[in-house]
Amino acid sequence: MSLASDTVRRLIRLYSDGTPETYGSDAFLEVFSPNVDWAIAPSNGHPAGLRGNREVLRKDLELSASYLRNRNIQLLDIVEQGNKVAWTGRYTAIVASEGLPRPKGSELAVELAVFSEVVNGLIVKQRGYPTLAISSGT
Repeated sequence: MSLASDTVRRLIRLYSDGTPETYGSDAFLEVFSPNVDWAIAPSNGHPAGLRGNREVLRKDLELSASYLRNRNIQLLDIVEQGNKVAWTGRYTAIVASEGLPRPKGSELAVELAVFSEVVNGLIVKQRGYPTLAISSGT
């Protein structure tokens, strides 16, 4: 394994620290450059998409923590070429609030395609493409 794919695996490991009581910590942000060019395509969770640096990502994390718990990403596939990594994963979290499109206690599941660029062990650019259809189960 090289540094780029190691960085993505570390991101996923640190991101997947949610518990039934918490959404998860912001420890995974340490793998992003402070000025990362980060974007997520439009989805049910972000109808207009979202783009910014690490602080934008931190604010989105805080918002998600207000209504979701127990987040996790399962890495499904990863391909690396130089300092660029393409990977797919399955994001899951539990709905923790009433009044959302999914009932409290149900699981959200989103398939992801992500493209990350890594320099000196930090992600400097990332594009995420979640599925529009979010499945749920209890």
